[in-house]
Amino acid sequence: MNVISNSVALIHLYRIRREAVLRKLFGSVTIPQQVYDEVVTQGKSRGYADALRIDGDIHTFITIKEVRDERRVEALVKAGLGRGEAETIVLAKECAGLAILDEVKARAAAEVEGVQFLGTLAVVLRAVRERAIAKREAEEVLEDLIEGGFKLSAQVALEFLRRLDEL
Repeated sequence: MNVISNSVALIHLYRIRREAVLRKLFGSVTIPQQVYDEVVTQGKSRGYADALRIDGDIHTFITIKEVRDERRVEALVKAGLGRGEAETIVLAKECAGLAILDEVKARAAAEVEGVQFLGTLAVVLRAVRERAIAKREAEEVLEDLIEGGFKLSAQVALEFLRRLDEL
C-alpha cells in the first residue's frame, strides 16, 4: 500500500520518538518534495533534532516523490490549502495511495478529490487493530503526543480512548 504523509504526523511521531508506529504498520512512507522541505530543510535550519532523524530515514524508510499534476496542486493551494497538504493529496491520488492528514481543511479537500486518508490518531488505532502495536503502547503514544504539543481537543482524546477500548 502506498502511504503518503503530510508534515504533521511525521513531525509529531518523530518528535516523541514513536515513528516505529508508522514503520511497523506500513513498512515505508512516501512524502512529496514540499513536505521534505517543510519537515527536514526548514526543521534543520531551526535546529530541530527530529528533522535530522527524519532526514536519516530518507531512502530507507521514507521516500521522496515528485508530484506530476502541478496544476492540481496550484488549484488546491488557491483554494486555501498549504502547499505540503496539496502535494500530499495530489500525490496520494496519483499513487492510488492513502494520505495521512490531520488538518480539517486538508481532509475535506482529500474527500472531494476521492483520496482516502487517516489522521495521526487513526494511524495509531489502525496499528493496534492490525497488531503492529499493543493497546498500552497506543495509550502511551497519545500521552506523548499531548505532552509533545500535538493539538487535539479533550473530546478527540476521549474518542480515541473509547475506540481503543473497543479494540
